[in-house]
Amino acid sequence: MFPALYKSLFSLIAIKSFIKPCIKAGSNLTISKYKCLPLIASLTLTTMLTACHQPITAQKDAQVGNTDNANINIVSPDWGNAATLTAMGYPPIATGDVRVWDRWVGTPELPTSIIDLGIRYQPNAELVAQLPVDLVIDNFFYEHARNLYGDVPSESVMFAAKGDTATWADYTEPTRQLGQLIDEPALAESYITKKSDRYQTGK
Repeated sequence: MFPALYKSLFSLIAIKSFIKPCIKAGSNLTISKYKCLPLIASLTLTTMLTACHQPITAQKDAQVGNTDNANINIVSPDWGNAATLTAMGYPPIATGDVRVWDRWVGTPELPTSIIDLGIRYQPNAELVAQLPVDLVIDNFFYEHARNLYGDVPSESVMFAAKGDTATWADYTEPTRQLGQLIDEPALAESYITKKSDRYQTGK
């Protein structure tokens, strides 16, 4: 933010230098000042808006460019998919409700590079339009929002019990599906093995 303010200060100095000849050029000093007022106001407002906008743009560029996943840019508003992808070592570039992730999910911890889409059920359309998305992974609960991603392909992956009682297959099958979608089946198998070992040892 401070570099932008310094730039704003230098711009204002430049404006002042530009206005002086305008004032001196008029035959009547008072009339010339009033003639220059619209120009002064316009240039000052433009400078202030530029100073305010630059930090936001730089932050957004840094977020998009600082993703852990350099192959396929995945966006998933669904926490189950986002958590599993992150635990596999292939986090999405964005998911929803990041601000309350620690409260409701906690583990795994999301990388700081992950962008918050806003409300999971109703992602921020303007933000979505700026993301370099290659694939959206969601499920039936979020299908209504797929039109926000334009022509980006979507795949449904659901972590849920198929019967009255959840089974190990109910967990491993969608995990393997994620591995296939990101073209990293080995990551899925490695993650399943780790979870299986913990499940058997009770740790």
